[in-house]
Amino acid sequence: MAEMISNGPEDRVARLAESEFFQDLTPDELRSVSPLVSEAVYSRGEFLYNPEEIGDRLYVLEEGKVKLARASEQGKEVTLAILTPGCVFGELSLGERRRFGAYAEVLDRAQVFTIGRQEFEQIVARCPRLALRTIEAVLDRLNWAEEQIEDLVFRSVPARVASLLLRLSEVHGRVGPRGVTVDLRLTHQEIGNMVGATRETITNVLSDLRGEGLIDVRKKRVLLLDQAKLRELAQG
Repeated sequence: MAEMISNGPEDRVARLAESEFFQDLTPDELRSVSPLVSEAVYSRGEFLYNPEEIGDRLYVLEEGKVKLARASEQGKEVTLAILTPGCVFGELSLGERRRFGAYAEVLDRAQVFTIGRQEFEQIVARCPRLALRTIEAVLDRLNWAEEQIEDLVFRSVPARVASLLLRLSEVHGRVGPRGVTVDLRLTHQEIGNMVGATRETITNVLSDLRGEGLIDVRKKRVLLLDQAKLRELAQG
């Protein structure tokens, strides 16, 4: 179960000031917003919400990683996004009473700010630029989804994997002496869920990419050794 965090007023203001979502607010605005925001910690494997749940709040991820995914009645899963600190989610449920339609699963211990619908309306009335930040989050998610659909429709599985790794490296990349590491622990099944392929197919594709010297894999983290050739493959 989620552990709610009860900070003193000034501690909460300081926490909000460190948040990418709230960082542009003035001290007075932060003090005004602080009572309207809750904070909670979720353990690995916990769900922040499920597809059938009626959405009534916005989430701002401060620490950890969260996976957004959908599952079919047959149990097949499609990963929509892997979120890292600074990401905003749950925003599509704020406009009207509607189900989330997806689930949010904690991959690494997650600390989040949560804002109820009524509280969000008050916050936006006081600080309109936070509405723009929320819109930006929706557009970023939409752009990712469009690229994912384009991959599924027009690219082979190896090209999809190359495209996915390059896109993940833009968000989760860590530059090192040998190349860029995608700083996410991803199983072959999780990669398959993002590109619409079976675990066995992903195992073969990653093995081929390693054999060609394009990537290396250590402790479920993928190291991109030759981004130029991966781009050629993704575009091919």
